[in-house]
Amino acid sequence: MHVGTRLYRREVTRHDSAARAALYSADRARRALRLIGTAVFWLIVAMLLPRAAHVAAQPVDRFAPAGTDAPAVERFLGELQRAVAADERAAVLALFACPCTVWDGQRLRRVRDAVQIRPFYDSVFDAGLKQQIAAARAEDLFANWQGVMLGDGRLWFGATGPGGRLGINAVNAPVARQ
Repeated sequence: MHVGTRLYRREVTRHDSAARAALYSADRARRALRLIGTAVFWLIVAMLLPRAAHVAAQPVDRFAPAGTDAPAVERFLGELQRAVAADERAAVLALFACPCTVWDGQRLRRVRDAVQIRPFYDSVFDAGLKQQIAAARAEDLFANWQGVMLGDGRLWFGATGPGGRLGINAVNAPVARQ
């Protein structure tokens, strides 16, 4: 009960029926508003609950943070594995999303076009990276807002542009094993 109402009630005498009637109607109005507010709250909850259950029932695509989905990742990984295994350099270079960052065997380079990778292709795709690509499985890949990571972070690819085409956006230095 409101403090002001309590003080007002003390001042109302038993003989002042008009004041008691006004107080009674104010209390009824307050209770009615509280009841309406509670009803509106539960109505909103009842309307949103089926939607929340529907959203929770849908499987979450683990590649969604990277802006893609599992079928697209599997297709891209298959293309990359086929091209690297067959040593089709033009096909591998076509999978790059430039500008990108590439480890050339000595340092990271920022390349504007995949053609710039040709001179040091063998340093980029060394035996270790080729093994990681060949052994990669879509269910073992990690994805976040930066893209999809292959292996230990040596190669990253992700959606590029408004069409959502997947492309390699980074080839990092090999991780030193001890």
